[in-house]
Amino acid sequence: MISDFNVLFESLVNLDPEEFKTKKNNEGSIKNKKENIKIEDNELIQIVPYGLSIGNEMGPPVMIFKALDRDLTIPLMINALEAGVTLAQSNKSTVPSSPHKGTKQIFEAIGLKILKCIVIEVRGSSQYVRLVFDGIYANKSLKLKASDILSLCLHLEVPIYTTKEVAVRSRVLIAEVDEQKKQLLSNPTIVQNKHLYMN
Repeated sequence: MISDFNVLFESLVNLDPEEFKTKKNNEGSIKNKKENIKIEDNELIQIVPYGLSIGNEMGPPVMIFKALDRDLTIPLMINALEAGVTLAQSNKSTVPSSPHKGTKQIFEAIGLKILKCIVIEVRGSSQYVRLVFDGIYANKSLKLKASDILSLCLHLEVPIYTTKEVAVRSRVLIAEVDEQKKQLLSNPTIVQNKHLYMN
């Protein structure tokens, strides 16, 4: 597993900075020059964690987020490790613990801050977020898979946003994944290894 610090720091330092430069036009929109996604500030809806569905081995855990000011939910798929970290961080009955403590201290030491996390895209079977930075990387942003970064954002108490369109597309994606899980459960031979010498 690549650490949070490696994912963020190496991406920002080693790759072309222009790829992650966030442009703000007079209308206050956020657009990355290499992707055809344009989000106006007034389209952004702040969302907060509402629940976590672990499911079974046939599908990934799903974290449910709910809008603060309207009746809107968005399901975001996360990997099993992220789900475990999220549960540990949210357990109020034990001493607070998170593998992201070290990452937070490094960010503070080098002056790096994540201003916001925006769920911007559903592509294929993946959901993507754009992290907007302040501090030494002010006016830059980074696109990552939501499944790899949500627990860090929650630990750092980064405000998370999305749009109505992305929320709808995310619900469609989860419905498709659920249908695939049902098919696999009803016909487990689909994933059975038919080769005797291959495991």
